[in-house]
Amino acid sequence: MFGLPGRFTRPDIAPSPQTPPAVPPQVPKRTGNAAAHWEPLFKAQVERCWKKPGGGGKEPIEAIFVIKLKRDGMIDEARPISITSTTPYSKAYQMSCMRALENCQPYRLPDAYYDEWRFFEPVFTERIR
Repeated sequence: MFGLPGRFTRPDIAPSPQTPPAVPPQVPKRTGNAAAHWEPLFKAQVERCWKKPGGGGKEPIEAIFVIKLKRDGMIDEARPISITSTTPYSKAYQMSCMRALENCQPYRLPDAYYDEWRFFEPVFTERIR
């Protein structure tokens, strides 16, 4: 039986020894949601710089932002896109979060996940106490 050049067709004939295939570079395994690894780091850095307003309201608040980061952890863009309430407290909450986002840079996040954290939408939540 004839096969293609460079291929063997009979199981009793092994290929000639060759250079072993190159081992691909090791990349961190990304299991499921990689944001579970770097998002808490991001939020912890923001929390350290955040001076939240006093006198919270009676309802929980969620402020959502669009964040674009450069590889060095500096903000390329940060803007609010949503807030769950329009009370004076919720507006103050959102503005204080925006100040914290700007004051906390540069962000120290795992470089291996840069493609994920370079553009994301974090949600900051204030619960009733």
